[in-house]
Amino acid sequence: MSGLVDGLLVLARADAGVAVQRRPVDLRAVATEEARRIRPPGRARDEAESVNVTAQGAALVSGDPDALGRSIRVLLDNAFRHGKPPVGIAVTQADGRVKLEVSDAGPGLPKGSEERIFERFYRADPARSGDGTGLGLSIARAIVEAHGGTIRATNADGGGTTVTIDLPAL
Repeated sequence: MSGLVDGLLVLARADAGVAVQRRPVDLRAVATEEARRIRPPGRARDEAESVNVTAQGAALVSGDPDALGRSIRVLLDNAFRHGKPPVGIAVTQADGRVKLEVSDAGPGLPKGSEERIFERFYRADPARSGDGTGLGLSIARAIVEAHGGTIRATNADGGGTTVTIDLPAL
């Protein structure tokens, strides 16, 4: 219940336009820390698959490192819950933008749900059960948009899902 309330508070603040406290953040470092900390649902830490993080140098953005970490955590959690390993993060910086991609090798998204998965309480497969609230990806989107960025999901060629966060570089 506390997770649901916390998620709703994050979304209410985003709806109210509460400003994000900003400072220089190395998104590569945040992604590396989140990858190190993630524990896939239903697995003990020593059983957890590792997340491969690839990056080319620092990837500086202006933002709140805790909020950005939360958005990455949501994407990793979804990759393990609804996809399958290997799960990876790629961080790149080019043309004044920083992109962070979280990918998995699972079944991918049902056709037509690529945008809907970011809606509050939406579940791509109604038969799925679990302890999720259906708010994670909408929270991730609210965080990314508060940082002046975009988020999108695509099915990868050959299977799997890739979710891309695109933020202005510092």
